[in-house]
Amino acid sequence: MTSPSLPDDPSLDLPPWSLQGSAMAMGTPAALATSVGVTLIAALNLPAGWVWLAPGLGIVAGVSLRWTRARNLPGLVAVVFLAAPAAFTVLQQYRNDYPPDFVWPAEFARVHMLGVVALLAMGILAVRDLTQRRRTDRREEQ
Repeated sequence: MTSPSLPDDPSLDLPPWSLQGSAMAMGTPAALATSVGVTLIAALNLPAGWVWLAPGLGIVAGVSLRWTRARNLPGLVAVVFLAAPAAFTVLQQYRNDYPPDFVWPAEFARVHMLGVVALLAMGILAVRDLTQRRRTDRREEQ
């Protein structure tokens, strides 16, 4: 018995980490404008003690949009900034043996903002994918 043939989908030909395919670098002015926008959005979403991370997210956005080799940098930042508070929480739970109630998550208020940084980095990935799709659609129309 043979399996039905699937339609050819060029987006499935290459793995996402491949440097070949339809990835295009954004121009410097557009990458810079997007970087400034990401910095402002991050500064508005982070509390006063964490605003110093906003320019770093803007730099990550600009670099990942400008150079195709760095296009997965926001994903790496998101993984690191989500794994760090998770590891801290597990370690503190192990060391301090907090009781299993609804109060113990309050012990980790110092590091929960790192999760917000991870969400903002995932937002950079979404912006990158949207701009990539728009540029690809424009190229196909021409």
